[in-house]
Amino acid sequence: MDKIKIKDITLSCSNIVLMLIVLFSALRATIFVKALGLSDRVYVILILLFLCTFAVQFLLAERAEKLAFIKNNVLVIVYLGFRCVLLIISGFNHYILGSIIYETVFLLLICPWTVGSYAKVKKIFAAFIGFNLIMNLLSMGSVICMKMLSKWGIVFSMYHETPGYMEANPYAGLFVNPNNAGIMTAVALCLFLFMIKSAHGGKKYVAWKMIGIGIYVLFSLYMLYRYGCRSADAGLIAVLLAYGLAKRSKWNKKRFLQIGLVIVILCNVVLLAVIASGIDNTSEEIRTINRLSTGRFEIWEDGYHTVSFMDAWLLGQGSSELEIENRNTYLKEQWISNGNDAGLYWGEKLGIHNGYLSVLFNAGIFCFVLFVVILWQKIGRMPFNNKGNWYLIVIFTFIVNLFEALLIMNRLYVCFLMMIVLAMGDKGMKHFGGNDEPEGIDYHSGI
Repeated sequence: MDKIKIKDITLSCSNIVLMLIVLFSALRATIFVKALGLSDRVYVILILLFLCTFAVQFLLAERAEKLAFIKNNVLVIVYLGFRCVLLIISGFNHYILGSIIYETVFLLLICPWTVGSYAKVKKIFAAFIGFNLIMNLLSMGSVICMKMLSKWGIVFSMYHETPGYMEANPYAGLFVNPNNAGIMTAVALCLFLFMIKSAHGGKKYVAWKMIGIGIYVLFSLYMLYRYGCRSADAGLIAVLLAYGLAKRSKWNKKRFLQIGLVIVILCNVVLLAVIASGIDNTSEEIRTINRLSTGRFEIWEDGYHTVSFMDAWLLGQGSSELEIENRNTYLKEQWISNGNDAGLYWGEKLGIHNGYLSVLFNAGIFCFVLFVVILWQKIGRMPFNNKGNWYLIVIFTFIVNLFEALLIMNRLYVCFLMMIVLAMGDKGMKHFGGNDEPEGIDYHSGI
């Protein structure tokens, strides 16, 4: 069997594993993971399999291809080098090791060798859209069933026993929380816009397809409204605005995304400047910000002071788990210093709720800057320019991460899907698509 054939088989296996990773990541946002007795060991197994497919492709690559890959990923290697320094200093803390593994997957292993052509990638997108549609239909069905049972005087036991939000928000009762439900639906809508643009090839859809598309979009928007996830709403509004601007202007979509990246980074700089200024938390302005952000500003402020308290600005705290532990240590000391009983302190369980601050607080300033530059490079390498709607999922990810931690520090499908899109256009890959559809990328031509 020649190398090309082995590469084909390995790429197909890689796509299957990547699809399973994305779907399991999405499944973790629902109550079914606990119901089915699934653990994160499934994640570990899938990641190891994905690593194996990359290793095979790398070993089979020509020497020039390997050198090109290393050259194109110098910044990623430097980033991971900084992270490994912290790993060694920490005595090989398992939380930091786990985080580095997933960061490696996002930044290095999700590449043309493991992603391949759009024809293969669209199956991953279609599976995710289908999964979300099934979850939305089940959510709607559960609400209808509960209403019918309540009319008959029957109390639905799931109403009180599920770990989800069946009581607070019945529509999101099958999810871990309403934010997961809303974000998943919004991501599916972005991918759907990407796929329908790529599928029609400049031709008009027949009437029955247009009706089906309309029903799906309206149903998804209705469920998004019912879930009440404001971060997902903000992300989708940004997507619609970006779509409108792209339609009316001649801006290059890659440059458009790079400008968007600068904007979200500046938003975080302003946020950190406000926190560092030591502004009075009891002021009406801060209370309003905290209320509008559903308490997130307070979390961001505590996270900022924790990094300073731990003197971790250079290399970071290591991982999301350690960030929460350190934040609790800091908050408990503040609680005690204010004259309160240490035994009455209630530990914080919420994450930092900001993807950019998560990278900054957990990986340090140097790695944060490298991460931003790596994203900039990946956007610049996209070959599609103004063709297609590939940029929409990236826009959504940029915006939603202002309010949720869904980037490389967290094992969630949003970052997986964004990195898959960006990997489809890695520098040096040939693009053979038509006017609208990126049908194929020659993954044998090198990276």
